[in-house]
Amino acid sequence: MSALSEVRSVPALTPRERDFLLLSIYFQMRHGYPDRAAILAEALVQTGDASREALLAQAITTFAQGRWGEALRLIEAIEQSSKGKQNEAHMLAYMKHRCQMQQT
Repeated sequence: MSALSEVRSVPALTPRERDFLLLSIYFQMRHGYPDRAAILAEALVQTGDASREALLAQAITTFAQGRWGEALRLIEAIEQSSKGKQNEAHMLAYMKHRCQMQQT
């Protein structure tokens, strides 16, 4: 069980706080810190943000950590909600294929 799952009530973020958190996740990933980015992505979801962007951040960080099963589950959830977004679909297809290959 993660430390964040013990939190009972987390207040919703303002749009500015949410954008800052998403940007922080991007910078942590960009600079080679997927574990830090994963903590931030989990925190974002714990605030109740179930947006496509929050799920995508969580999928990318779990993928980067090699947590294939969890990444695959998140990718499939995003695919359900992102029909018609071709660039995103290509990235998700690549990540999904890689997760499936790693699990076999």
